[in-house]
Amino acid sequence: MKNILLTRIAVSLLAAVALAAPAAAQLAVVNAAGFQANAPVAPGSIASAFGAFAGATFQANDSLPLPTTLGGAQLTIDGAAVPLFFASEGQINFQVPSSLEAGRHQAAVSVNGSEVASGFVDIAEAF
Repeated sequence: MKNILLTRIAVSLLAAVALAAPAAAQLAVVNAAGFQANAPVAPGSIASAFGAFAGATFQANDSLPLPTTLGGAQLTIDGAAVPLFFASEGQINFQVPSSLEAGRHQAAVSVNGSEVASGFVDIAEAF
């Protein structure tokens, strides 16, 4: 009886923690030159990610090589950190890796190590 009660308490606590954890916000990625919605970006181009990146601080990069963390924020595509030009609570400008193949890729933004937004980036074929 004691083991059943402890198991129920543990399951209830895990469920409460899972419900209390904030879900990652949506992430929208566009080409930084035109900001056209629902259009793919090209490998090697500059793109902008928009979303709610709570905790990121306003910071522009002023040196080379480009950092992969800026203002406490990091953007990953398929799990790999990408070079950043600018970060703020609502926008991140980054260089699309030239090695990405055409298609849909998973993107995520972490601030101070915690994922705060996720979505997809569509990559166009390079000509």
